[in-house]
Amino acid sequence: MNFTNLWYFVTVAEELNMSKAAQKLYISQQSLSNHISRMEQEFGAEMFERTPRLKLTYAGECTLKMAREILSLNRQMRTQIDDISNQRKGELNIGVATRVCGRIVLPQVLPKYHQLYPNVELHLETGLTLELLEHLREGELDLILGVQFPEYFPEIIAEELYQERLCLVVPKRIMHDLFPENTQNVVRSFNEKGVDLGAFKNAPFLLMEEGKRIRNHSDKLFAQEGYAPNIILQSTDIEILFGLCFSGLGVMFAFEESIRKYFPLENDLRNIMNPVIYAFPIIDTSAVGHTLLYYNKERYISKASKDFIQLLYETFNVQERNIAGRQ
Repeated sequence: MNFTNLWYFVTVAEELNMSKAAQKLYISQQSLSNHISRMEQEFGAEMFERTPRLKLTYAGECTLKMAREILSLNRQMRTQIDDISNQRKGELNIGVATRVCGRIVLPQVLPKYHQLYPNVELHLETGLTLELLEHLREGELDLILGVQFPEYFPEIIAEELYQERLCLVVPKRIMHDLFPENTQNVVRSFNEKGVDLGAFKNAPFLLMEEGKRIRNHSDKLFAQEGYAPNIILQSTDIEILFGLCFSGLGVMFAFEESIRKYFPLENDLRNIMNPVIYAFPIIDTSAVGHTLLYYNKERYISKASKDFIQLLYETFNVQERNIAGRQ
């Protein structure tokens, strides 16, 4: 038994499809099948049921749990040895739970990090927060960047990087249609005191699909105002909504940093200089987005990971802390 065989076995167990696993491992399906068969012969037990579809046996389920631990311990050992010898090489596996983190956080940090660690191979994995947290727990990821999650494993540490306000993004054409007599006065009031969502009862809305973070916030706000919005389109892709909003189709909700990504802003949203849209802050303490860093306190945290965390602190002005579990 060697680490390659364990790696191949874990990949097949996760995919439960020999063809997909072979493609992921860049080997032939026949070669992969031979590796699994030899492993089964060595242990004297079948790891998979082949028909009617590929499925782990009880022996395979037990082996999978231990194989993941062994591979994780091997990776931690190699990382620690690299740190001791100060080779500054290896790999850093980062999970990204939202596209916003990929667009906003990573571009500010990864270029600096690459200069510091040019020999560290970076791997990015995107997915749902819960799935990424499970991978972090199992040692497949070193860090996660994502939104606030209500429940996670006790060994996972979560640190807030920054908060951002939820805003109402309104095409100027719609703003003029809703407030034809006093548009500029209303704009000034919404900028200074926060937007009055009740004033948009008749506006067309472009919303994220139900279950999305922004949609949860917006549904709560509509409930507080006591009306159901006029929804003309829903999507899982906020970039599509941005494009349609900027074309004048409807009103949408977006977090501050996402808006800043699309337009050059100063410290205040009122400084936006765009001929097409207005962005008004929502004054509600619950309508705030939280972007967090997650890591596993029970696993070895490499110097490369610590330096990445330090860059995050510096970039987002987070006060440095002594975190339990940082060896």
